[in-house]
Amino acid sequence: MSEEIPQKSSNEHKHSSEWSVYTPNSSGEPQPWPARTVWNVALWSLLCAVAVTVIWGIPHIESRLHTQSIQRLSEAGIDPSTLNLRWSYRDLAVYGELPAQVSREQLTRILSQPDGQKRSFFATGVRNIELNVTEMQTPLPATIIPEEPALLSVKVVMQRNLASLDGTVESVEQRKLLVDALLATGVESIHDNLDIAGTKDTEVGVDARVSVLADMLRSTNHEKVARFLASLDRQRLEYHVSTLDRETAASIESAADVAIVNFNISGEASTAQNAVVNLSVIADENQLQLDGKVFSQEQHRRLSFAAIEAANGVRQV
Repeated sequence: MSEEIPQKSSNEHKHSSEWSVYTPNSSGEPQPWPARTVWNVALWSLLCAVAVTVIWGIPHIESRLHTQSIQRLSEAGIDPSTLNLRWSYRDLAVYGELPAQVSREQLTRILSQPDGQKRSFFATGVRNIELNVTEMQTPLPATIIPEEPALLSVKVVMQRNLASLDGTVESVEQRKLLVDALLATGVESIHDNLDIAGTKDTEVGVDARVSVLADMLRSTNHEKVARFLASLDRQRLEYHVSTLDRETAASIESAADVAIVNFNISGEASTAQNAVVNLSVIADENQLQLDGKVFSQEQHRRLSFAAIEAANGVRQV
């Protein structure tokens, strides 16, 4: 007995077949994109928008806000040249020196005030403000410093039979000390041109400095000095003396050999035995006439003998 094998219908065969390969619709009707492609396009679009915002948008916004802030300060009568505005998108940091007559609160209020004429966030402008400014230093009024009165400054000149005192001393006692020392040298004429400063408190040691110069003058005689020059102040004593003998020079040097703190003494006393003040010679047959001035009797004697020896046949000088 044979059995019949049931045959599957064509519909059953169709549903049980394998997956067929997808082929584009040749009819030209639009087909939906795959999900992965849609996400890729969206991601790239977002990245482009962010890049445009970073490269162009943020600097443009910062520039607009900067211009607006400078304009607001100028309209408020504030000089913005001492301020440095640094932007980070809509956040503002202010550095520099606060303009004169402007407070921190006033500066913050002007920079953060809204502007209704601007659209979008430009209407409010700055989001956060950080002030890192220093107060402008107001210059102190100029003070007039009174000049100190003239202190010790003396110049002494002694030559021939004349002497002069010029400059300023700090007391009457100092003046008298120098005048008496010049009188002790035997000079006939003293030109006293000293001024007295009249300071209330004479510095300790100033009188001692004047005494050194006075002792140098007392140690000599005007007939033995060709020229005496000295200048004195609180810091130093300088002298240049030309004498007719070594003893006088040594006496002056000894008087100047004094040690005083913060006081410098410098100079020299040299001998000039052959020096003359003025001399003219007239020879007339047996007579030789010498006219002029010399410093001492010793110099007068030496010149007379020298003239007799030099002029043979001269009977009278």
